[in-house]
Amino acid sequence: MRTTDFSIIVAKIALWVIIIGITLSVFFMLRITPTNCGFDEECFIKKAANCQPAILVQNINGTVIEYRISGECILSKKIKVFNDRELPEVVRMLRGKDMHCEYKKGEFDKRLINGLLGGITNCKGALKQSIYDLKLADYIITYS
Repeated sequence: MRTTDFSIIVAKIALWVIIIGITLSVFFMLRITPTNCGFDEECFIKKAANCQPAILVQNINGTVIEYRISGECILSKKIKVFNDRELPEVVRMLRGKDMHCEYKKGEFDKRLINGLLGGITNCKGALKQSIYDLKLADYIITYS
């Protein structure tokens, strides 16, 4: 075998390795990049039911909540923007915190995207704890 033939074979192998590498990279990027459903709940529910990465945004009276599916059947909830009229104490308690809610593929509970309190019984995280703390404080103030 001549050197030229060997060089051509190596170049062809290198080209195939590059093509396969690019194809796999694109496939994995599409698989892990979340679909931005914006305000479209149906889009998000379809993706969530299949545990596919997705983002949903809700604007509830000026408070913006972001819901995110990681691709592992875990939904996270986080407040992105607070209503201007929200009490500073409440903002301080909830800002930067999130909660995570696990579910089984094909069994996504639509209540999870019904505001912060929707379906949080089985959720975990600092946001859930802070919400419960606020509810307890409200109860104590109301009934004391």
